[in-house]
Amino acid sequence: MQVAASTRCFSDLPIAQACFHLDDMGYDKVELWLDEQSDHLKPSEVLVDPER
Repeated sequence: MQVAASTRCFSDLPIAQACFHLDDMGYDKVELWLDEQSDHLKPSEVLVDPER
């Protein structure tokens, strides 16, 4: 079984820290939260440079 959590759970932290915490907590998968109002990932930025 795989268990995932969203980076939105740590929306007050930078995306890298949010992913680190989720990994540290033992989650197998991470759902990336994309939102134009967020400091994590903005959909418009991902569209311009998806490899970033």
